[in-house]
Amino acid sequence: MPGYDSSSSETTTVTSDGGRLTVTGRLCFTYRVRGSSAEELTQYLGTMTKRGWKIGLQLRPGQQLERLAFAGKAADVVLARRDEVSQELERAFPCEGAEVRWVGLVAPKGAERRYTSTLANGILTICYTFTLVITDARCLPQALVMALTYEDERFANHYLLHVLLITAIPGARTRVAAIVDGTKREIAKPRAFDAAPAKKKAVPKKKAAKASGRRRKK
Repeated sequence: MPGYDSSSSETTTVTSDGGRLTVTGRLCFTYRVRGSSAEELTQYLGTMTKRGWKIGLQLRPGQQLERLAFAGKAADVVLARRDEVSQELERAFPCEGAEVRWVGLVAPKGAERRYTSTLANGILTICYTFTLVITDARCLPQALVMALTYEDERFANHYLLHVLLITAIPGARTRVAAIVDGTKREIAKPRAFDAAPAKKKAVPKKKAAKASGRRRKK
């Protein structure tokens, strides 16, 4: 996803009924703008419509995903569960014996989500309103890991990561900057902990003077 900078989310309402949790909120993506914001936005939306998109959610044992939908221009865009996508996620993120499992979902072809967009300091932010319903959400708060990529891409090669923080009280906010692209293996080395260059030992003034004197005699 070219120009990707980070993702963020915020829950606005939370309803709990015997462990059945309904969460609504906003999911936002930010991109570094190279040209005009209008051109970048048109390119982004066109690519998403053309290539499609899919999402993986990591659930706890016993939890079931009843619904994940985004507000659409005509009607809600409801994602459909796909077993082959769930299996793909398990292969891309293997973790035998872990108390979690992946659920893979795919957006309908040509789905158009309602969105808001803003531009500030060269960063384009696109936000979508979502509704999430899961069962057996009895131990909160919970960090819900979300992986996203194009429908025609493999999670093993390219994906974005987000963490949706769900609680019994609305207002949880998270911001994540994580992207993996299998075509670009080089990772920049961190500089914060680079060792400082060794300092040269100072030459005593007297010795320095004698040395310079010898050079003049020559």
